[in-house]
Amino acid sequence: MKNVRTASKNELSKPAANLSASIAALIVLIAGALDVGAAGSPGTGSAGIPTAARDAPPRPDTSVRIAQTEKTDSESTNTAVPEVKAEEPATTDAATVEKEEAAPAEVATTDTKSADETTEIERLMKLARDGDKDAALALARHYVSGDAPDNTAAAESAAIALVDGGEKYASEFVPNTKAWSREFWRALQTRLQQKGVYGGAIDGLPGRATQRALKTYAGIKAPAAKTIRTKITRRKKTPRGSHKD
Repeated sequence: MKNVRTASKNELSKPAANLSASIAALIVLIAGALDVGAAGSPGTGSAGIPTAARDAPPRPDTSVRIAQTEKTDSESTNTAVPEVKAEEPATTDAATVEKEEAAPAEVATTDTKSADETTEIERLMKLARDGDKDAALALARHYVSGDAPDNTAAAESAAIALVDGGEKYASEFVPNTKAWSREFWRALQTRLQQKGVYGGAIDGLPGRATQRALKTYAGIKAPAAKTIRTKITRRKKTPRGSHKD
């Protein structure tokens, strides 16, 4: 009976011994692993830090960048925006408005006047070509007026009025010579020379020769030369030696 109890006790103590031995072996393995890690394994540094992590370039400090960005945003927010003043509407007085409104009417009036004047000149030219001396004289006066006179055209119109016009049309030029410019007289002298009635100088000076040619062209005959008769009284010859007492 005593032997049976001893055998049972030995059998119960075997699993406990095996468990203890397993725990002790596990502790030894863990301790060995820790020692290897402290000494440095391949791919790690002396402090157990991976070599790749140690050799990598330092990462930028994002906190500094964030602080700078926040500062810039704060400065942009605090920057004063210049005040933009609204432009005041331009004031226009009543006189200016009235003048601007009247301008188109003035232009229309000027255009109408120019059209009417052109029509009148065309009418006078047609009449002058048909031999109307009054129309030709009116044309001559028109051509010498204005800022840009046409003295050649004026002389041609004057010649139409003068030819066989008699004293009525000649008197418009002679003796009223100063009513016409020197340039006109020069053009008229040229015209009279072409007609063969003037042989003097083309100098624009309406002298006697020019006036005589103009009257001749107008059909005015020069007055006949006066004949001065001189009465010759013959004295009777007295014989020599006879004297009146």
